[in-house]
Amino acid sequence: MVRKWDFRILLLRISFLLVVYNEYLVYYINLWKWEANTGEGARILVVADPQILGYENENIITRWDSDRYLRSTFQVASNFFKPDIVVFLGDLTDEGSLSNDQLFSEYASRFMTLFHVDSSVKTIYLPGDNDIGGEGNDPFLPSKLERFTEEFGKIKSHILRTVEFIPVNRIASESSLPEKCKNDSLISCVVLSHIPVNVYGKEYASHIMIKINPLLTISAHEHSSFVIYPKMDPLHIEDINDFSVHNFKSDESVEIVAPTCSYRMGKQIYGFGALVIGDNKIISYNVLWSPSRFVALIVYGFFVLIVCFVVCLRISSWFILRTMGLY
Repeated sequence: MVRKWDFRILLLRISFLLVVYNEYLVYYINLWKWEANTGEGARILVVADPQILGYENENIITRWDSDRYLRSTFQVASNFFKPDIVVFLGDLTDEGSLSNDQLFSEYASRFMTLFHVDSSVKTIYLPGDNDIGGEGNDPFLPSKLERFTEEFGKIKSHILRTVEFIPVNRIASESSLPEKCKNDSLISCVVLSHIPVNVYGKEYASHIMIKINPLLTISAHEHSSFVIYPKMDPLHIEDINDFSVHNFKSDESVEIVAPTCSYRMGKQIYGFGALVIGDNKIISYNVLWSPSRFVALIVYGFFVLIVCFVVCLRISSWFILRTMGLY
């Protein structure tokens, strides 16, 4: 009897330690890998393609796990970086475009709960194709954009310190572009787009460069992390898969493509963009990579298999001893 209870206590202790590590400690241990972006200026936390899971194609367990992971990683990243503004670059939902108005409203409320932002921090919400359609067999409809703005606010320009953020919506229209940013030499224009501006078609990118002439473009959609140098011929693209802070010159007009922050998007690495734009137009950027959720799930899986094996072994031993009259 003592051995039985010892075994059960051991399992409970190991289970407790696994849960504490994988659900709490791992997020803070991961902080040691992050490099602090200490530049002076506007501090922008970039959240790309969270795609909170829907009710149609996912079950309650996968939704719960994904939601908890997104909430935990976002809170840790936000507390570490201390942004002045949080920019959500679209695809906030996974099934939002396909849902009815009531369900979309539920998704929006759930999203706001997961990505809680302090009232002192500004926010910008852009729609993605998963929110309003526009990709594959899911057409864009103005009514989808209207309900998005009802839930997340009007899509408009924002000024923070010496930076004006200008959202463009290629999904809704490729021909409609906002006016050039404020006629002030001290103001730097930053274009925000869900779909990368410099990847899909030179004509649209040229319109952006001529009409807005941005210091920087920030986009998402690709789920990967890289930077585009549009002024180089041919177009030059560099991956950003490390923890280092990268600095860019103001005359390069680079486009930063932020990675997804969700582990459900089929990528090995995922995280949040940490961007600082100085009043002197110095740009510094790094990715706050999140800890791997797949590793945690694999550890859980192995632990369950080991427990099942040990339990089966003990049951078999008990059965053999009993048949031999030794138990």
